[in-house]
This record gives sequence, C-alpha cells and structure tokens, in this order.
Amino acid sequence: MVRKEVNLLVKEVKNQKYSSLNSQQLTLLLENIGNPDGATRDQGVYTAFYLAVEQDCFSIQQLNQLTNLLVSSDYLMREGNELEDDTVFWRSFSSLFLATILDYDRTKQAFLSAKQLSTISLSLCFVLALEQDSRGYIDEEKGWAHAFAHYGELMAGLGRHPLVTEADLALMMTSVVQKLAAFPDGFQFGEEERLVKGLIPILNRSTELEQSFIRLIQKHQLQLASVNEKNNLTYLNRWYNTRRFYQQLVLAAEIPSSINFIVQKYLTS
Repeated sequence: MVRKEVNLLVKEVKNQKYSSLNSQQLTLLLENIGNPDGATRDQGVYTAFYLAVEQDCFSIQQLNQLTNLLVSSDYLMREGNELEDDTVFWRSFSSLFLATILDYDRTKQAFLSAKQLSTISLSLCFVLALEQDSRGYIDEEKGWAHAFAHYGELMAGLGRHPLVTEADLALMMTSVVQKLAAFPDGFQFGEEERLVKGLIPILNRSTELEQSFIRLIQKHQLQLASVNEKNNLTYLNRWYNTRRFYQQLVLAAEIPSSINFIVQKYLTS
C-alpha cells in the first residue's frame, strides 16, 4: 500500500502535477525515509523528495522545518539497538535529504542560518564517529544501506557551501581519518571513494585545511605503524581500508598536489 502511494507521488511529481506538496504528502515522505523496502525508500521516497525540491514544491518555511527535523534523534541521529539493524536506513537517507536541501540553499535560494549549518556539520561528525553499520547492498528486498557513502554526499554538500566554517570542515576531516583508524570492519562497496569525494571540496577550500589533512594522515600512518600485533583481522581491515582510501585520493583529479605527493609516498613504501 505504501509503495503504491509513494510510486504514484513520484509519477505525479515527475509530471509536474504539483506546484507544492500538501502536509499529507510530506508526511508520507517523512514517515518512509527509512522504510526497509528498498524500492519504496530509494526509487520512491528519495526520488520524490529530490524532484520536489528541484521543482520548488516546498516553501522556505517547510525546508527550514525539514532541516531541523532531519538532524533530530528520529532521523540522522537515530540510534540502533543492534550493530546492524534497519535504523541505518533512517540515518543514511536523512543525510541524502539534507544534502539535497544544502544544494538548494547554495544554488537557488539561501535560507539556512549559520547555526543550522553548524548543527548539520556537527551532527554529521557525530554519526560518522558512532556509525558501525558498513553494509552497502543488503539484498533484493532492502536494497542499499550505504551509510558511509551517503555521509560522503552530505560532507561534499557542506564542503561546497561557502558559509560552513573552516573549523567545522576541519572537524569533518578529523572524523573521517579517525574512522579509518578505529573502524574494525572492512569497507566492501566503494565507501572509500565516496568519502574521498566528500573530502575534495574541503581539501580545496584553503591551504590551512590542506595542511591540516596532511598532518592527520601522517599521524594516522604513525598509529598504524605502531601496532605490535598486525596478524589479526581488525588491523588488516584498517590497513586495507586506509590503502583503498589513499588509492582513491590519488585517483581524484581535483586533489591538491601536496596531498597527492605524500599519499603516493605511503602507497609505495
């Protein structure tokens, strides 16, 4: 029933039937951001929301309210009861909704306050630190979780926004590198690439951020090298996550040359 309602809404938004969405349609989207059915959530709810934002179907007041709601404990900050459960869909897709709103604010009509932007930034750092669900594609029914990949999308949106402070951007960089250092499992579905894409706008923002990132990865390398017991799965996962992360940095055409140089050195040493 829900999938049918959502699919109908997608079709009608695609056909530009609405100049605005009513409260019932908005509630349908909000109640199903984290729907465990992949088709309803991904091709349905997110697609409808993205198209509706693109077509100016939301008022600025609605977008403001949505932003404040999406960083709450019911959405981006939603906690799970188990290591891998369906709450990941709420966190993952709330981050995509927020990335869409950020893009609208940056390219069409600015409305987000400095406080809201900082709240989004700090909330992203918080979920990056706590996220333990690295699942990408789960199965045909649930589809993609891809939390870390979607956090990368949100990070890129924040990095491109001119009003996000360098202090908040520096904290995001730190959160990513600390995740590489602490995460016990192996990434399997290209999360490193999406995290690097999220970092690129930040690394190109200023020389200070560029140099700060170099210091972060130098410290990370020292920590990896200082591990005494290297013949265990946790260490190997962290080592390979780091190596694939470095490979994606080198492959990124927009990466600053100073970072490319030092990462190349680590890859060949």
